[in-house]
Amino acid sequence: MALTRAARPFVEEAVLVDRRALPRYLGWMIPLPSPHRIGAALLLAITTLGCGGGSGPKTGTENGAADNDSGSADNDSGSAADGAGSCHAPGYGGGEMAQTIASVSATITDVSGAPVAGMPVSVTGINISFPGTTAADGTVTVSVSASAGLKAPAFRYGDGLTYPRLLLPLTKPMPALPALVTAKLPVAGAALMPGTSATSGDLTLTIAADATVLIDALSFDTADKQALRAVTLPPDRLGDVTGGLGFDVVIAAGPAQTTFCPPAAASVPNALGWPAGTKVEFLILGGNVSQDWAPWAGWTKVSDGAVSEDGQTIATAPGGGLPVLDVIGIRQAAETACFIAP
Repeated sequence: MALTRAARPFVEEAVLVDRRALPRYLGWMIPLPSPHRIGAALLLAITTLGCGGGSGPKTGTENGAADNDSGSADNDSGSAADGAGSCHAPGYGGGEMAQTIASVSATITDVSGAPVAGMPVSVTGINISFPGTTAADGTVTVSVSASAGLKAPAFRYGDGLTYPRLLLPLTKPMPALPALVTAKLPVAGAALMPGTSATSGDLTLTIAADATVLIDALSFDTADKQALRAVTLPPDRLGDVTGGLGFDVVIAAGPAQTTFCPPAAASVPNALGWPAGTKVEFLILGGNVSQDWAPWAGWTKVSDGAVSEDGQTIATAPGGGLPVLDVIGIRQAAETACFIAP
C-alpha cells in the first residue's frame, strides 16, 4: 500500500520501527539486515490511544551497553519526539560482536516448583532467533545453527500472555542454565486508556489524559490481550535475569513493549515497610532487539521514585514514570541504602 504525501508525516510520527525489531512483531527467525524504516504495513499493527507529549525520562544503563550509537531508525530524525523533544527513545547498543552458541538447555518451573510445559522459549540475538518449547517436565534444549553468529545472545522464555517474557544474557557456547522460575500472569487485565489508572496485581499505572499509548497489536491482537497484566516475581529466585543488581521488587508486566508518551506514573505497595521518603530507582529489562529503551537483555534506569508520605506505596517521581512496559526492577537508591542498612 503506497502512502500519500499527506499520510507520510503521520506514519513517521506515529511509529518508526527498526527492522531488527521484526522478530518481536512477526516471529520471524531469519538473519536480519541493517536497520530500515517500515511504513504503512506495520502502522496497521499498532494501536494508538490519544495524543500529546510530556517530560521524557532520565535514563542510564547498568551494564555498560549504552553507546547510543546504534543507528536505529529512531535516531535519524523524522519522529514525533524530534518535534516535541519529549518522547524520543535514547537508543542503546552498537558494536556487538557475534558469538557462537551451540545449544542451550534449561528447566522452567513456576514459583511452587511445578514444571511449566508448552512454554515458548528462544535463543535470540539482535540479528537472529532460534525457537523451542518446554516438554511436560519443563525441560527444553534449543539447538543453534553452527553457522549462526548471534550478536548479544540471550535466552528468552514466556509468551507474554500466560507467563511473562523473561530473558537473561548468554556467555558460554553450550550453557546448561540453572532452574528458571516464573509465575502466571492474571487471566483478566485492566484497560490501558489515557486519563485513567490501571491496576493489575501489585502494579498501578496512571496514564496522562493527553498520553499516547502504543501497543504491539500483532502480538496482542485483541482488546483482552491488550489489557494490563502484572505479576510480582521473587527477586532472589530469578538468578541471572536480574543481573545481580540487588532488586528488592521485581514485577513483570504486559503487554510487553507497550510505550507511553509521556511516561506512565507507576506505583506498588510498600510491602517491605520502607520508611516514608525512602528514595528508590525504577529500572526496566530490555526485551526488544531494537534496543530503543534499554540494551537487549540488560537493565536500564528509567525513573527515580520514593516511598509516599504515608508509607503505603512506592511510586515514580513526579515528571518520571515508565516510558515502556516490560519487566520492572525496583531497588533503594544508593544514597538511601547507605543510611538504611540492615
